[in-house]
Amino acid sequence: MRAKILRCEQGFTLVEVVVASVIGFVAIALVMQSFLSVSSTSAAVTSYRDMHSEARHALDIITRDIVAASEVSNYTESSLLDITVVLADGTQGVRYYLLNEDLHRVLGDVDTVLATKVAAIRFGLYTESSGSTTDPARAHFVDVKIEMAEQSRRNTGTDVLQVRQRMRNKGL
Repeated sequence: MRAKILRCEQGFTLVEVVVASVIGFVAIALVMQSFLSVSSTSAAVTSYRDMHSEARHALDIITRDIVAASEVSNYTESSLLDITVVLADGTQGVRYYLLNEDLHRVLGDVDTVLATKVAAIRFGLYTESSGSTTDPARAHFVDVKIEMAEQSRRNTGTDVLQVRQRMRNKGL
């Protein structure tokens, strides 16, 4: 009696290996594309968050100074605001100005950059009855609008913050 020799095929054919490799590469490419997209979105959100936080901080400082102000001594709508602030140890002038996308605050001899990547800043003056005015002597309210912008390789992030605040020490 002759023993039957069973031929057991082991391994894969070349076609099977090529098809499996192509499917694997496509799956890896899709996963990498998703990862890069999520990574890019995360970086954009972080950048926007930082930009908004910086603008919010600058606007908080400006608002605090406006509340303490007794008068507006000089202003231009698009880039400059001079106010006289009533401090515990006396009055001091505070100047805000925009230079090369940096928002500056000058108090005494100290010039501080409050925010970077500022695309524009607008100041508006309003009377006690909330009517718009260009006369600093008649101003009781100051409107501040900060526009932030950041350009990256894939997108542009923008943010606009605005506040209108009354000068509480007006007329002192």
